[in-house]
Amino acid sequence: ESTITTEQTTSTAESTTTTEPTTSTAESTITTEQTTSTAESTTTAEQTTSATESTTTTEPTTSTAETTTTTEPTTSTAETTTTAEPKTSTAESNTTAEQRTSTAESTTTAEPTTSTAETTTSAELTTSTTETNTTAEQTTSIAESTTSADL
Repeated sequence: ESTITTEQTTSTAESTTTTEPTTSTAESTITTEQTTSTAESTTTAEQTTSATESTTTTEPTTSTAETTTTTEPTTSTAETTTTAEPKTSTAESNTTAEQRTSTAESTTTAEPTTSTAETTTSAELTTSTTETNTTAEQTTSIAESTTSADL
């Protein structure tokens, strides 16, 4: 089993701008800076598959019969039939990968306050943290088959 955890941290930028007019014209400047980090997720799946080996060994046995008769010879015939049936197993592997992704939402609220002499504008930006966990589990079975036939 392999577990990969990626943690992302995003800082919060707060900006406050105060503008004081010197003439009858009021100027207001608002600067908002946002820094967003990048989340990288890497998943590695390793699969090991064993080979199915099948070995069949046939060993013949031969006997010699000698018969001597002065009158009539007798000859016998020996017949042998051997049937070998191999058995083959099948290895199956099932892999299930589940991925969950969260959603990051950011809300920005700007509340301006205007007076006769001074103008103050505040902008607050809040960014949530996104975490991604990916788990991949894989199981592979091993199948071996051996068949022997003796004749």
